Amino acid sequence: MRFQIENIAKVKSAKVKLNGLTIIAGENGSGKSTVGKMLFSVIQVLKSTQRNNVQKQHNLLQKHIAKLNTRLNSRSLRMSSHWENMPRGYQLRSQLLEGTLSVEQLKEMIDMLLADIPNLSPRTKANIETDIKNIELCINNSNNRAAVQAASIQDIIESEFMNKVCSVGQKNAEVALDVSEDDGEVYIRFSISDDKVQKVETRGEEFLEDATYVESPLYLHMLESLNCSIQYVEAESRPYFRGMIPTHIKDFVEKMVFAKYSFSLFENYSTILEGIEKRIDGVFHFDKDTNKLYYRSKGNEYSPINTASGTKTFGVLQLLLQSNVIGPNRILLWDEPENHLHPEWQVAFADIILQLVEQGIPIVISTHSPYFIQAVRYFASKYGVENSVDYYFTEEEENGLSTLQEVTNDLNKVFTKLSRPLAEVMNVDKVRKHD
Repeated sequence: MRFQIENIAKVKSAKVKLNGLTIIAGENGSGKSTVGKMLFSVIQVLKSTQRNNVQKQHNLLQKHIAKLNTRLNSRSLRMSSHWENMPRGYQLRSQLLEGTLSVEQLKEMIDMLLADIPNLSPRTKANIETDIKNIELCINNSNNRAAVQAASIQDIIESEFMNKVCSVGQKNAEVALDVSEDDGEVYIRFSISDDKVQKVETRGEEFLEDATYVESPLYLHMLESLNCSIQYVEAESRPYFRGMIPTHIKDFVEKMVFAKYSFSLFENYSTILEGIEKRIDGVFHFDKDTNKLYYRSKGNEYSPINTASGTKTFGVLQLLLQSNVIGPNRILLWDEPENHLHPEWQVAFADIILQLVEQGIPIVISTHSPYFIQAVRYFASKYGVENSVDYYFTEEEENGLSTLQEVTNDLNKVFTKLSRPLAEVMNVDKVRKHD
């Protein structure tokens, strides 16, 4: 898979592979998070429109076809000489759904059928006409998926980018997610002009099922408050004030809360979960009586607010795996996990991430830690997934925008840039003031 953006927020150009683990390295404010947020937005739109709108129209279409089928099998219509030539039942349903029979063709066939029965009641005619109109409306709405997706994309970028998605000084932007396989093309592409989605083009259906964007483990001790908040895009429909949060935060909180209902300990992840429990010397769980999240360690229970940030980082991974919201078709996007981890735990976190990659879970991580990147290299080699790890580095240009460069075969460039601040302050003797 490939994901490409141009002139989005801080990023002038980025084209990244999503073949396992994608590492986006760079300094603060260089646009690392932009790639993850836009990818999250695209997948969330595909998830909602593909599963909800399209499926809803499909189900409604089948309902109206079933009604028409019932009327076509009435005793009065069977008297027509054209009744035997009329597709019915499974044949009518499959032809309409596959597009081998158009609504216009169906109308012509039914007109011939009705013209052959002069004494047919007006009510029967009216019901048949209504069925055909409803079928036509459903088919048109299903074919208009691009319009639905464009509106959904507009909503989510207003939430994630506060409606300022085009790069400063740029009026036009492009986004494309290509998941084409050997058996056919599958992609979504859209353009943005003056921060408004202009054109959406899609082909195929086999996109990723879901995306989870982790911005901070600190949200664990704010779950109740954040869960009561509304998404930014919902604000206009609410007549009263409530806290507004971006879509990725609301999505993350809902998935954390969902862990209280669904604990699916798959055999593939049991070893990883045991490793997490050993690392943090405990587990996160929801109390059955209070429905509140606690960290249990050595027989004692602690509120997340009284739990170390590093411990919460591993707790997020634990809850994500237990609730089964990440998997081979459900990508994990994590923004700078090292922020709450000292070097030893950065290495341990990388170990777990590479074990997940070995299990086929696609992951994108933005980072500015040389410790974490080196640990990724080490464990990618240990688990035999080096060919599934791609590294990118953000380079800021004179105009203030950044370009992502693939550095998979030139990681020295990354280490040199990220380690430079430490090198500059290593020579204490050189700057020491002498009496």
